[in-house]
Amino acid sequence: IFTFLRHNWDYWIRSARGRLPHLLHGPAKRCAVAVQEEKGFAATMVAESAILRLCNQNFLIICICGLAVAIPILPTMLQAVLAAGTFALYVINVWMGRIRMQRTALVGVLVGLFALCLVYGALTSYHFPKAIMVMGIFLVFLSVFFVCRDCIDTEEKLNLVLFVLIATGVLIALYAIFQYVVGVEMDEAWVDAESFDITTRAYATFNNPNVLGEYLIVIGSLAAGMMWKCRNWAGRLFYTGCFGILCLGLLATNSRGAMLGLMFAAGLFVLLAERRLIPVGIVALLAMPFILPTSLWERLLSSVTMSDSSSQYRLSIYQAGFDMIRHYWVTGIGVDAFNEIYPLFSLEAANAYHVHNLFLQEFIELGIVGFSVFLALVLLFFQKIYSTMARAARRYRFILAAVFGGFAGILLQGMTDHIWFDYSIVLLFWCVLGIGMAAVRLGEKSWRKKN
Repeated sequence: IFTFLRHNWDYWIRSARGRLPHLLHGPAKRCAVAVQEEKGFAATMVAESAILRLCNQNFLIICICGLAVAIPILPTMLQAVLAAGTFALYVINVWMGRIRMQRTALVGVLVGLFALCLVYGALTSYHFPKAIMVMGIFLVFLSVFFVCRDCIDTEEKLNLVLFVLIATGVLIALYAIFQYVVGVEMDEAWVDAESFDITTRAYATFNNPNVLGEYLIVIGSLAAGMMWKCRNWAGRLFYTGCFGILCLGLLATNSRGAMLGLMFAAGLFVLLAERRLIPVGIVALLAMPFILPTSLWERLLSSVTMSDSSSQYRLSIYQAGFDMIRHYWVTGIGVDAFNEIYPLFSLEAANAYHVHNLFLQEFIELGIVGFSVFLALVLLFFQKIYSTMARAARRYRFILAAVFGGFAGILLQGMTDHIWFDYSIVLLFWCVLGIGMAAVRLGEKSWRKKN
């Protein structure tokens, strides 16, 4: 396993040798300029270039920051419009040669293949033609991966994007803490009053405490990475405070999966980037039964015993999900078709909007091919992060470890919940994937400069 993780597979299979060509370079560019001059379009070109000059690579960084703010605030369709506009500007800048695309690495290839699987899943869906709209939103959000990967090409841009993500997350966490303190009204289905003495679960702007927990896992991990990356004490104190607020906001959700996901992310970060903290982590784990409220500790333990009604409800859905896979494992049922097929396989849990497991959901919808592409994408993303950490400069290792841990933490919650059911988490997923690959490029660049 460690041999697989350490290898630079892009180098061994030569997928990183070539770059996608720019359309207007060399003779092609000179030819295009000559044609335009001959036709007398000089005045038009001046006007167009003035507009396009504003929509440059730095403007795209502002757009990425706008997306970071939009994730927990704007409704889905406005997020999609912003993401589509950002991708359109990205394509224009790539076509003009302003943005140098990353090498054709395996992760980028697999993202493209997964997009094709989504198109196939929508066209063959049992919920066609409504599945087309769902596919469109997914593809628009998936396109943000390429924008983040190629536009964040300096450490300053990376720091800015991460700062905006974390600052926005802190504001959302403060709102969640406020909701918990005042006792916000909530759906009774979110509180298992028979098993736990819990009356309030914060959800902030996400309308669901589990979704808020998924969001805070990633943002909290990034805050921890920046806390260790900063070289000055002012920056470290700032991000330490951010990390503390994000953790309190996550506790306010009372989401077991989110709490376990953040602990898992923290453990991976310590193992990968700062092993001197291992004794501190062990002490913190031993102290948890005495520090956490009794209701919260019992809720965490129920994740292992599976004794509460929520766990029993999920087990019933999982059994039906495996039955669906046995019938549709080759082709899948298609995008957004779960509600159409599930009633034929439902057991005790008569009503369910999804299978409460990201991996099972993708297998059910996209079949064996789509599931295999998704699994390979996740594994090779982790492999790329891990292999780069061994050679990157120390300051990049903290960010890479934070992305690794945060991504693993949200996927751990994805084992007990369908995290893509909320489109905001879909956008966050692909943003973080792109930011991770941008950090890989910067880490590799720092290694080349050192050698």
